[in-house]
Amino acid sequence: MSAEATTAVLHHSNSEGSAKLVMWGIANHHSDSGAWPAIATLAKYARVSERRVQQIIRELEAMGEIRIEEQGGFGTQYKTNRFWILVQCPEDCDGSLQHRTGVKSGAPGVKSEVTRGEIQSHSGVKPISPEPNKNLIEPIMSTKGAHRLPKDWQPTQESVDVMVEHFPWIDVKLETHKFRDYWSAATKNAVKKDWEAAYRNWIRKAAEYKKPDQPKARRIIRAED
Repeated sequence: MSAEATTAVLHHSNSEGSAKLVMWGIANHHSDSGAWPAIATLAKYARVSERRVQQIIRELEAMGEIRIEEQGGFGTQYKTNRFWILVQCPEDCDGSLQHRTGVKSGAPGVKSEVTRGEIQSHSGVKPISPEPNKNLIEPIMSTKGAHRLPKDWQPTQESVDVMVEHFPWIDVKLETHKFRDYWSAATKNAVKKDWEAAYRNWIRKAAEYKKPDQPKARRIIRAED
């Protein structure tokens, strides 16, 4: 479950009624690898028929709120579709729990909190600088040097050759397109220090879920059978 996806859907999706419930259902199953809930599950969430869910999904795709990857889910013979939530917080979202839009810090009519330091300053007492929160500083420092996926990014031929050699059953070209589309649209953990390494890990994970079919063992028929 992605708290970021469900929050974005609840506050910023333009869908309404049953469509909003279907959106929430997809977001409830969303992760860094997308979401592939069954149509029956989404129908249960929205309390509509499975046929209506399929119609809603196409409507949401047309609205630009989701992206559908045909048979992109995991499975053996019959793979479900994979869904990607495209709804994000707009630029004017204040980032609060209420996710208010059109309101920015310091804007007219917005009451800001008075800090203890300000009170001490007005009373003639020199305010004490607050101790920096190490829990906030360390994550910021850990992303130093990280960046989003460049628009013209392509894996090196060396990485492609190695992946093809180790995982010949994987459609590397298709997975490369998936990798680029996913990280171009992602908002969570969307910066990396080494995109080449991230790409190779993506292929390895795809290989784990799409292992080649093993030949069925032949049944030995004996005379007493």
